[in-house]
Amino acid sequence: MWPFKRDNEPAAREEPSFQNASPENPSTNLADPAAWMVDLFGGGRTWAGPEVGERSAIRSTTVFRCVSLVAGIIASLPLPMYERTASGRREAYENRLYPLLHDAPNDLMGSFIWRELMITDLLLGGNHYSLIERDNANRIVGFMPMVRQAVTPYRLDGLTRYRVMIGGDLLDLDQGDVIHVPGLGFDGLRGLSPIGVAGRQSIGLDLAMAEFIARMHANGAKPSGVLEVAANISPQNFSRLKAQFEQENAGIANAGKTIFVDKDSKWTAVQLSPEDAQTLESRRYQVTDICRLFGVPPHMVGETDKTTSWGSGIEQQSLGFLRFTLEPWLKRIEDEFHRKLFPGNSKFYAEFDRDALLAMDSTASAALFASGIQNGWMKPAEVRHLKNLPAADGADQLFINSTMTPISMAGKKSTDSGNGGAAPAAAVPA
Repeated sequence: MWPFKRDNEPAAREEPSFQNASPENPSTNLADPAAWMVDLFGGGRTWAGPEVGERSAIRSTTVFRCVSLVAGIIASLPLPMYERTASGRREAYENRLYPLLHDAPNDLMGSFIWRELMITDLLLGGNHYSLIERDNANRIVGFMPMVRQAVTPYRLDGLTRYRVMIGGDLLDLDQGDVIHVPGLGFDGLRGLSPIGVAGRQSIGLDLAMAEFIARMHANGAKPSGVLEVAANISPQNFSRLKAQFEQENAGIANAGKTIFVDKDSKWTAVQLSPEDAQTLESRRYQVTDICRLFGVPPHMVGETDKTTSWGSGIEQQSLGFLRFTLEPWLKRIEDEFHRKLFPGNSKFYAEFDRDALLAMDSTASAALFASGIQNGWMKPAEVRHLKNLPAADGADQLFINSTMTPISMAGKKSTDSGNGGAAPAAAVPA
């Protein structure tokens, strides 16, 4: 059930910009519309020419890859729910919110799609909004994402409220009815759009150069060479030579073939000009510039021109990506879940499983598990559980390094009927 309610508050309050900028408002200046309207209808024109907005920016291959990469990695992390106990924590499988966060937030999508959409909203628009759906008993039954361009947050009487346009109706929501994850901003209320604030011109230039190169090849604006013929060639021979040349050597299918010409004819290839080389270099720079906007190392989007594909350099860049790019997004989402879903001193909380990032790296995960078992801070049973292996006898205990002796037996003597009731002490590291 959608907890919408009509606006019955005093008219003297300050109205949010969304209502004031509505196309249905006669006072709206369509020659200079609000930022959300500009983006909704394709974005603003850049100095390079193309119009770039939060939606149209995705036409850039670099933007598409950066957004899909960050959103996909975060969405693929498990999001379990835990309960704090006297002995540590345990997964709260029986809690009503567990399947909503971990499996499916609503009947229309799975948890992966919801969280991928969440990060996509944040990377392109700086904000994500999801409606907290409740039943008649005021229990949370789902989370439904809302179009961010249709939501305007504002503050009133010390509380945050959300004005939403739904089917032509302007509705108000309380702060407890909306999951709102804002990106970087100035007031903690609404995040700034990375595209609108910092990336529009850079992405516009990238799109303009891609269009320029495509049109150059499509229109044949630059010939591949010049064929010079004798001055006294007859019109008939010239037409024959031209037709033969175009038939046997022109087009993609004949690329790279050897060119044969008549006597006194000369073929001169047209080399790549310094201007063309500069265009290619500029395109590489735009890839790096857009990657900088989203905090993605260029090698992750296929730009390895000035980096090596081997060695610790790439490894350290990838580690920095996980630590400095993904971690802040994870914390933003977790903090909002804590505020809206587990308020006060709740013993429950949701947390992304960062260790799942090691799942694809068999060497790193094997080293982690070996260290945990050999140094007594991880049980073999816990490793088997993480690897979806069946339980094994004797695995649910801690061991110490080197001899793999159970901690409970370290330094103790065991009884042995074949040795007069006294057996040698269990092997313990010196």
